[in-house]
Amino acid sequence: MKRIFKIAKLDLNLWFYSPVAWLILTVFFIQIGVKFNELFEVYSKGEFLGRQYTNLTQIIFVQDWGLFRSIQQNLYLFIPLLTMGLLSREYSQGTIKLLLSSPVKILQIVMGKFSAMVIYGFLMMFMLLLFVVIANFWILNMDWGLVLSGMLGLFLVICAYASIGIFMSSLTSYQVVAAISTLLTLGVLNYVGQIWQDIRFVSDITYFLSISGRADEFILGLITTKDILYFIIVITLFLGLTYLKLKHSTESNTLPIKSGQYALLVTVLLLLGYIISKPQFIGYIDATETNTQTLTPNSQKVVKQLQGKPITITTYVNILDFFNYYSGLPDQRNADFSRFKQYTRFLPQIDMKYVYYYDKGPSNTIYKRNPGLNDRELAKKIAETQDLDFDMFLSPNKMKAIKDLESENYTFIREIKVGDSAIYLRVFQDQIKFPMEQEITAAFKSLLVTNPEVGFLTGYNERSLNKIGDKHYALPTIQKGFRYALINQGFRVKEVMPNAINKDNISILVIADPIDSYSDADMEAIIAYYQSGKNLLVLTEPENSIRLKPLLDTLGVTIHKNFLITDSKDVSPFVLKTKLTENTSALSETFSDLVKEDTIFTMTRLTDLKVTNPAFKTFPLLQSKATNLKTIDSVPLNTETIDFEALPELTPDHKTTAVGMTRFIKDRTQKIVVMSDADVFSNGELTRSNIPQQNFKLFTALFNWFSDGEFPINVNRETPPDKKLTVSKSQIKFINVVLVWMVPIFLVATSIFILLRRKKK
Repeated sequence: MKRIFKIAKLDLNLWFYSPVAWLILTVFFIQIGVKFNELFEVYSKGEFLGRQYTNLTQIIFVQDWGLFRSIQQNLYLFIPLLTMGLLSREYSQGTIKLLLSSPVKILQIVMGKFSAMVIYGFLMMFMLLLFVVIANFWILNMDWGLVLSGMLGLFLVICAYASIGIFMSSLTSYQVVAAISTLLTLGVLNYVGQIWQDIRFVSDITYFLSISGRADEFILGLITTKDILYFIIVITLFLGLTYLKLKHSTESNTLPIKSGQYALLVTVLLLLGYIISKPQFIGYIDATETNTQTLTPNSQKVVKQLQGKPITITTYVNILDFFNYYSGLPDQRNADFSRFKQYTRFLPQIDMKYVYYYDKGPSNTIYKRNPGLNDRELAKKIAETQDLDFDMFLSPNKMKAIKDLESENYTFIREIKVGDSAIYLRVFQDQIKFPMEQEITAAFKSLLVTNPEVGFLTGYNERSLNKIGDKHYALPTIQKGFRYALINQGFRVKEVMPNAINKDNISILVIADPIDSYSDADMEAIIAYYQSGKNLLVLTEPENSIRLKPLLDTLGVTIHKNFLITDSKDVSPFVLKTKLTENTSALSETFSDLVKEDTIFTMTRLTDLKVTNPAFKTFPLLQSKATNLKTIDSVPLNTETIDFEALPELTPDHKTTAVGMTRFIKDRTQKIVVMSDADVFSNGELTRSNIPQQNFKLFTALFNWFSDGEFPINVNRETPPDKKLTVSKSQIKFINVVLVWMVPIFLVATSIFILLRRKKK
């Protein structure tokens, strides 16, 4: 060890007696300082102007524009300048022969050179630590685990780059060539993860070998054995190649023997990397304070029940699904598999399979661009364009013999299968597109439990599940491409006639604004359903509430006929902003989160309502927060003719627009909600854009409550405590002067002093 440290000390002395090491430290420090001050200046101004942040540690250090990302992107510029002379200088000066013939072992030479780089890397991380310590004073409750994990990742990147640079330096006597070769090698290692991805075994090795984004998990706060061992393997590989290169220069072995030794080293390490990259061999540490890189507790409860069970996820890829097929191609499998990485951590037995076919695509765009081609011709053209083997795509007939996906419109879809149970996992028509934790966990849980059955009454001109008009309910219930639709969140949904509701296994009944009056027999069936203790959601418009009078009278609910309005200059006076009442926080975590977020829900053409039923515990669910709320007995054709000032104002007691009712009956808690607006969950209202609203969150919160928290899965996390900055504008300016100017000037002055002193000697 003494000889290793002596060699390291010698190289460090040579660096710091030259301008290169000082220049790199100075530039590195300036880079950190400028970015650091820029970030705090931006977010402190935002906070000063009233903007509220959460997870500030992640915002400052981790996000795409964060400090760690900036450092990660530029490290490759610094390391080659240091490593380029480690061994090439020995070659050019002729000292390599003396070094190799000395009592120092070759392994000690290699480790000494590498140790010098490790010490220099520690020095770079110490500079970064200075800024982290300052950030700790400026970010209240900073997440130290997240920051230290990111620093570990950056340090391992430096070490990996250093090992590559040392090897390249051993190949040439020209330092510039060594630096350029290091940059090229880093470029290859960044690119290698994209080649041969269509060959399964080879793709696993090249994907593992890729250094691109390898520190990302560390920066996000997740430490895995796979990533740590990756850096160890890369460092060992290039230091081993350096050792063999120096060793071969002192021996007279034949070329086959030398080549065999190189091949053996590379093969053994690559196979080791292939093995340790398998999910069952990976260990995890979530370093973040609120475990943001781990499945939420509700999801962990579900996956715990699946541990040890065989799980197959089959992805059906239709090449004519033009906007989605690319994500499932063979060269994208590793990236696709990573979408389930939070689950493979707990369920390493997940087996991913892919089935490729062609059939009528869900989008007409590709057909319009290629007129006159049938499905087979178009599929073949796309395959040829993408350099794909067309024979791997099953014909429609062969595909239907395996799985008929007509009901799913032949879109990109997955089937999760556990034992004999299977369920579809879809992609969605939004910016995220792929299912997230809430949807994936809901799918897994659906294979373990009986899904809640939601019945929407039909037969009396109620709002329909199967229509896409503004007033109907297809979007939040059965729209397969809408992420928050009930069928994508773990519910079974269907329309049901009144005479069948007590026969079917309906656990939640929805009555959505019937236009026609129910027959006496059907109303009796509805009342019998309610009296049986099952859950009920009633949505009605003021003018149509008479159709439900027998039911409402039984419930003790009074819905007034007059409409609530407010004096609005931007939208119709019949559009009101409502919020959950404070008492709803006790209903569920989901409701509590919406209350904390002060979420706004829009309702139209509605009235206030009251409930008096001693058999139930009753509470206002939604109330209008308008201060100038008034009432009118009809909706005029021209709302501009309303004499708003002449209308009487309402008291707070008349601002309730939805009520909740609960009672304990037949060993369970019955839950009933009545709303005086049926448009609140309609297709049109959910897509309203002229008022910021999140009605779909209210919809899912209601059904989460109705299903006793079973579905949708609540994946909300504990709010990170680092949500406030304590820095002032003057402090930022002071640190900017000290760290961006004074410290770099001190480093430059120190380097000049040392260089001049050495020159005099």
